[in-house]
Amino acid sequence: MQVIAKEYSFTLSRTEVPAGKVIVELANYGQDEHNLHATEPAEGSEVGSLPNTLPGAHPDLTLNLRPGSYTLFCSLKEHEAKGMKATLVVR
Repeated sequence: MQVIAKEYSFTLSRTEVPAGKVIVELANYGQDEHNLHATEPAEGSEVGSLPNTLPGAHPDLTLNLRPGSYTLFCSLKEHEAKGMKATLVVR
């Protein structure tokens, strides 16, 4: 599953994935650095993250996800507030 980052948006290649092992790739097509954090909204706990990523980079992260809704966001100053967040549903 790919998360495309641009100023200031996250676009998911899939908004729903099956439970279990999920590989999340952060594709930074923006002009600024971006990062990715994944949290469970019900508990608010972080399930994984990728550090600040330079433009043009494509790091990935392997997560083991239970069913539910997860929030993906960039934690850099004001990025989430400007729209760099998305919801991933795990079935």
